Amino acid sequence: MVMKCSRLIHAAVTLTLAALSLGVRAEKPSNWEAVGDNHTAVIYLDLNRIRESVIYPRVWQLHDLSEPTSSGVHSRKVFVEYDCKGAKRRTIASSSHPEAMGKGRPKFVSTREGPWQVVYADTVDEDILVRLCGHSNKRKMTAKGGGHGAEGHGEAKAEGHGEAKAEGHEAAPAASH
Repeated sequence: MVMKCSRLIHAAVTLTLAALSLGVRAEKPSNWEAVGDNHTAVIYLDLNRIRESVIYPRVWQLHDLSEPTSSGVHSRKVFVEYDCKGAKRRTIASSSHPEAMGKGRPKFVSTREGPWQVVYADTVDEDILVRLCGHSNKRKMTAKGGGHGAEGHGEAKAEGHGEAKAEGHEAAPAASH
C-alpha cells in the first residue's frame, strides 16, 4: 500500500513538473513570493501550491540565480518536502531553466527524490521551515558550520540542484519536442 501510494505521488509530481515546465497553467497561476536570498539566488515560494501537512509539508520553490551557471541556467523550480519534527528537507523534483523566474523550456529535469538534508539555523531554509511548520521549542536546529557540510541556502556549496545533478543524482536533460 505504501509503495503504491509512493508511485502515485511520484507520478503526480512528475506530471505537475512537466506541466509547469512546459508552461501549462494549473488551476491557480503561480504566486511567487520572495522569502529570502543568499549570495547565489533569491528564493521564492509558490503560495498557491503549498501542500499543507503537520509533519511533512511540501512546497514549490523558485531559485532565481544571481549569475547564470556555465550551462546557461538562470533559475530552478524545486519541489521540496520538509520534515517538521526532524528539521530536515529533501528535493522531490526539480527543473533548471535558461531564463530568470523559471521561464523558458527546461534544460534539465529530475524527478528523483533526494536524500534528507539538515535544515540549519539562521538560513532561508529555516525561515521556510518555520513558515510551513510553525515555531517549536521541541525542534532543535543545527548551527551552520557544525561539521555537517554546506547547506544549500546558507553556504557556498549549492544544495545539489546543479544543472547536471539534483540532490546527488544525475538529472536528465529535458526532452526536446
